[in-house]
Amino acid sequence: MDQSDAAGIQVLRLDTGRTVVSGAQSTVGVVGAGSIANSMHIPVLRAMQNVEIAWISDANAGRAAATADANRLKSIALDQIGKSIPIPDFVLLAIPLPARPAYFDKFQLGRSAIMAEKPFALDGAEHKRLLANFPVWRLACGYQRRFYATMICLRNIVRSGIFGELRGINVQEGGRLTRAGVQGYIDASTMDGGGLVKNLGCHSLDSILWITGASRYELTVRSIEWDGGTDRHASARFRLDDLESPFAESCDVTWRVSWLEQQSNLFRLNFENASLSCPIRPSESIDLSDGQGNKIGALSVSGTGAALTATQAFYLEWLNFIECAGQEKESLLSAASCLGVSELMDELLQR
Repeated sequence: MDQSDAAGIQVLRLDTGRTVVSGAQSTVGVVGAGSIANSMHIPVLRAMQNVEIAWISDANAGRAAATADANRLKSIALDQIGKSIPIPDFVLLAIPLPARPAYFDKFQLGRSAIMAEKPFALDGAEHKRLLANFPVWRLACGYQRRFYATMICLRNIVRSGIFGELRGINVQEGGRLTRAGVQGYIDASTMDGGGLVKNLGCHSLDSILWITGASRYELTVRSIEWDGGTDRHASARFRLDDLESPFAESCDVTWRVSWLEQQSNLFRLNFENASLSCPIRPSESIDLSDGQGNKIGALSVSGTGAALTATQAFYLEWLNFIECAGQEKESLLSAASCLGVSELMDELLQR
């Protein structure tokens, strides 16, 4: 991994080709056989050399067995972990938030490094408690958008000052949700880890804080549309302070996510001398506009080695986590680095 200069902008470069995880064989245990484990984590882990999925487990034994059969893996009962089944080097927790504390406690005494699907915990207090119980290198949270080429480029532009002071950020994400193919987290109460903000909005909140490096924020306006105990639409304005940029100390954010209304699904940064925008999803370029909003060009982020697809982002998050854990070093997705997301969600979701 090194740094490369593209169009005068520092971007992250990762070696291309099939990457081999350095060192001895690493074993991974998968807790949770839901859609994200089946569609992303398991295929990615199976594609990595020197990585072996030791087992998969789920509260629904039939679902775990079906996933195991489809991927030539071993399925085990939850109560076997740490007893008849050895503790693996790494654990993926892809299960609902209320069920996670028992597994963090189970793996605390060993040396397993744990990758938890986003968000990391039910609330900021639980997030802090877990951080206090583990070395920083053993915990990560799956905010894989940090590996998108567009997000990395925006982060470096903020720090470079190439377009002047960062004045504001506008993010919109989501669309009208149909009931077809609805998963449990859609209807679960927000207090139990369901709802919009904790399952969709958390991603863009993390991107905002990660790109700017802001260490403080002040929530000024918020609006949540509730459906019983579940949030369906959220908007907010907040001010970020102590940015990691010599060219801006603070900036204003307008943020909107929805399962009720179609959104632009764009991430926009307004600078002193230009505006930059890109899709929420992975993309090969970032649009460049002048102060009047007229598009004047685009910045290509292809060829940087960072993720241009969601699958690549999942691959890179595991690669970084495994290699950093091997050195007992904090990863780019450390749970410590996303505490601010949990705390901001707490404020947004107050009733």
